[in-house]
Amino acid sequence: MVVQVVSGMISEFDRFCSDAADIGIAPEFHARLRSIDDAARSLDAAALVEARKKMVETACLHFREGEMVRHILDKPYGYAGDFEVIDWIYAKRVAASTDRGRFWDEFFHVQDAPLAVNWRRHRFFDELCLVVEDREARQKPIRILSVGSGPCREIVDGLKALALDPDGVAITCVDIDPTSVAYAKRLIQAELPRFDRSFMFHIGNAMRFRSQVKFDLIWSAGLFDYFNQKQGAFLLRRLASFAREGSRLVIGNFASSHATRAWIEWCGQWFLTHRSFKDLDDFIDDDLRECVEVSFFTDPRAAINFMALDFQRDLDNGQGGSTRLVQ
Repeated sequence: MVVQVVSGMISEFDRFCSDAADIGIAPEFHARLRSIDDAARSLDAAALVEARKKMVETACLHFREGEMVRHILDKPYGYAGDFEVIDWIYAKRVAASTDRGRFWDEFFHVQDAPLAVNWRRHRFFDELCLVVEDREARQKPIRILSVGSGPCREIVDGLKALALDPDGVAITCVDIDPTSVAYAKRLIQAELPRFDRSFMFHIGNAMRFRSQVKFDLIWSAGLFDYFNQKQGAFLLRRLASFAREGSRLVIGNFASSHATRAWIEWCGQWFLTHRSFKDLDDFIDDDLRECVEVSFFTDPRAAINFMALDFQRDLDNGQGGSTRLVQ
């Protein structure tokens, strides 16, 4: 019975979306998706797969007229949330060739999830300003570690806005995807050629990254929501080992309060682990907690939660693992 109910709701949602590009999106768009999501919770695993498949084969055909959702569904690099779509979100790209396609791209960019992702760029700038002020007072070079660095757009924009001296900053970027690293290097060469030697890229699993360098700012805004709790705690501890007294470590994770979760999951097949502030706090083990002051914040739509660790002293921790360095 539930299977038929959910199937009927998806068919109705398909009809609801069919005229949206002509008459506009009704306010109940997300409420309808949440109703489908709530009803589908009673389905067994096989039935849920079929329900999601029906959504992709019906209602999602409307969204696919735009470039944004089509790219997310097609996953051309093999995973959701790739560097290219993140950079398109930052740029608010609208490049579809038809009016209906442009409508859906514009609709995409005003939803909570992409708006929150875009806000990460502005938050990074604020974090960069803080570390610049601190380092200038101490007259030392700024060392930044970006983990899950993707296109590096937020770093490029921040450096451009502050007009920093390339010799006064050293950025280490870690990403598992060689194509992502190549994309970021092209972006830097095109927009910040003077900083080309300020960047070092490591291709490899963040869990295995190691460094003898200590960093002033450690930033990982879009990686932890792909991990389970055990993995997240392990990665936080590893990143903390690269901090020193006065360092700041900031991580981001889609929030349990994210209001459009059903949209990204049902219409984008983009599945993330959503977490509360308490869930993020649970990443911190007792030894680490003794070294840091912890604070939390969120974006204006409460779609992404952030946790910041300000180090009062170093955390001694073994390095281990391996990675590949790309000059």
